[in-house]
Amino acid sequence: MTSEIEVEILKCQGINNIPALLRARDLYSIFKIDSEELEDLRNRACLKLKDGEYMIRPAIKDNLAYCINEFKNKLNEKHSQPEHPDQNSNTQDDSFMITFIKSLTDNMNRSKHCYQYNINMRRFTSCVYLLGGRNVYQFLKLNLPGAFPAIQTLDSYNEEYCKRIQEGEFRFEDLENYSNKINSFFVYASEDCTRVVSKVYYDAVSNSFVGFCSTFNNGLPTVRQYQTNDFFQLEEWFESIERSTLMNIFTIQHITNKGVPPFLLSSFGTNNKLDSISVFHR
Repeated sequence: MTSEIEVEILKCQGINNIPALLRARDLYSIFKIDSEELEDLRNRACLKLKDGEYMIRPAIKDNLAYCINEFKNKLNEKHSQPEHPDQNSNTQDDSFMITFIKSLTDNMNRSKHCYQYNINMRRFTSCVYLLGGRNVYQFLKLNLPGAFPAIQTLDSYNEEYCKRIQEGEFRFEDLENYSNKINSFFVYASEDCTRVVSKVYYDAVSNSFVGFCSTFNNGLPTVRQYQTNDFFQLEEWFESIERSTLMNIFTIQHITNKGVPPFLLSSFGTNNKLDSISVFHR
């Protein structure tokens, strides 16, 4: 992994691509130059010895050496692979590793406010955020400057490509479209609960409060039930209405020989206090 200091060491020498990095003989000889422009970088990247000499911090040296070694190994693997004339010559160029490195090196030449990410990188970083969580994502973003977009950028991407699901909404139209898409019309339906941390928060998109137990109408939860502009009404809800301790989930699994994932039909918070009529209606 590299940090901003390693990136600055490369930038100040005009190294903006992998071939230039691999051709460099001594990345640290620049610190021997007596220049005021390098003073700040020298103080951050080096340790000053008692005799007045400067020594590169070992971690920085190891990080750059590791990156150079990885790039060399990838180039050796590419050259050692036999060529197949019947295959597309661009297959190797389309690999994720090449895409990731290209995105990283391109952003090294841009201002941090002008970083750009293609669709593949946005999908990858979105998966990292969802699977690893916020702390893991922030750690990777700090250690790989330019490789991961800001969380606000991810939110806009997710809103563009991922459908937002409202609490208590049954997505029958989406289920029909999905069934037509995969050409499968026989399904299994299942209902289950999982415990969650009780918490009430305001959802700006639906202009409602989420986290209270919903009331049922013919077995179905009321959508956007807790909407109000009255502070006293909200205070009354907190005092009189139970908060959800469980998440009730309805999933649909299509019967097909294709490996399709289950479809999330609906989800809503509950305290697991249901009457038989509601269950019967559902």
